[in-house]
Amino acid sequence: MDQKKQIEINKMILELLDGTITSERFAGLEKWLSSEEGAIEYYNDFMKNYSSLRYRANAGSGITESLADAENLSDSEVWQALAEDERNAETVEVEAEGDNENQPGLLSTGNVNTTRMQRQVSKLAVITAVLSSAAMLFLLVLVWFTPEKPPIVARLTKV
Repeated sequence: MDQKKQIEINKMILELLDGTITSERFAGLEKWLSSEEGAIEYYNDFMKNYSSLRYRANAGSGITESLADAENLSDSEVWQALAEDERNAETVEVEAEGDNENQPGLLSTGNVNTTRMQRQVSKLAVITAVLSSAAMLFLLVLVWFTPEKPPIVARLTKV
């Protein structure tokens, strides 16, 4: 989806949430949802993000006081607001639960033993390499030691 269409879809979804969408734009939104591949997933992600931001705004986190102003914000302003919110957020302590080796995404702080894997080469590959090298060497020797024959310019015959 190109950026202009994405902005237009975002505006229609925001109008739907605000209750200001016209029947024509609502029909366009429904058509997009039913015909475009991945549209429902995009709509669901948009709604999750919207509700998360709305919850944070109502809790007074400082991300934004009014989501109606979100249309006028540039990307840099949004990122700056998110960074400010993260700087001001309270620290959350996470307790390690047992062995972290089997949990994806967690790195172990202990020593890591690395074993070098033994590379196996098949006999067929070695034989092919030896025979190819021998053939190339034979061709090189043949070209090197074959005497150059002078060109035939004319042939003498008795008349």
